[in-house]
Amino acid sequence: GVDQVGLNVGAIHAIWTLHGLGQLDGRNDRATKAVAAALAHQSAGVRRNAVQALPPTESSTRALLNAELWHDRDPQVRLAALLGLSDLPAVADAGAALFSLLSSTDAADDPQLIDAAVSAAAKNSGAFLRAVVESGKRPPAETLEVVEIVARHAGSRISPDNAAALFTTLSNASDDKVVSAVITGMASNRGSAQTLKISRELGDAMDALFARLDLASQGKLVLLARHWGTAQLESRAEEVVNAMLARLDDDGLDITARVAAADALAEFGSAEEAVATALLDRIIPQAPPALPTGILRALASSE
Repeated sequence: GVDQVGLNVGAIHAIWTLHGLGQLDGRNDRATKAVAAALAHQSAGVRRNAVQALPPTESSTRALLNAELWHDRDPQVRLAALLGLSDLPAVADAGAALFSLLSSTDAADDPQLIDAAVSAAAKNSGAFLRAVVESGKRPPAETLEVVEIVARHAGSRISPDNAAALFTTLSNASDDKVVSAVITGMASNRGSAQTLKISRELGDAMDALFARLDLASQGKLVLLARHWGTAQLESRAEEVVNAMLARLDDDGLDITARVAAADALAEFGSAEEAVATALLDRIIPQAPPALPTGILRALASSE
């Protein structure tokens, strides 16, 4: 039951008493089940406190997923549920649930809820990205931005097995925009890049993915491989650079496309002096005015 203001103070006190006594560390099954059951309590205050007191275990994550409290009628419960997913261990089922929420209108008018959902998606990055790709649907532009943010987190912490699974899924994806968002995000996190042991499965998946990407995304995938400390795609780097230089030199292309090629090349230029030199050599009086400006801007932003 609840009192006149919709609270059940006794239930909330009981939850935190169990917590204070160390009974919510995941080892007391009865206490854990009691708190999980409180996720469906009539009182919003009890539901919110139950989320916050859940033990840090995968079973807690699944209990929270089953409760679907991000659809709760109380905004504080919705926020607590998503923040709970950000703190609890990642599970495979979380990805589809978070993608469904971020693709719906439920969170559209609540910036705090969106931020919490993005945080939860980053915690469950591998599952979230696979759910996006496997949906076969192009998400709204706002969700594609989230995909890129989550992919940025994934690029610095993903395991070889999860990377292989994700890249295999990407190589069979139906939407190039989604694939591009994932690769762009993963390749952009240079500051906290990790060294990743490339298994045969992951290497094959990277090769298969490279073959289906557009030129710009191929370049980003080569950069990602470098961030991971592997030479898996180095044999492809020269062909990517040459193709980008050809686009940059193509007078028949729109100037925007040529500047875009300069942007892509500049990312290589931060690591390869020869590429940076090739870009600088193209700053000549005969070039359209926008091209030298674009090249200089690209080189400056790559530092």
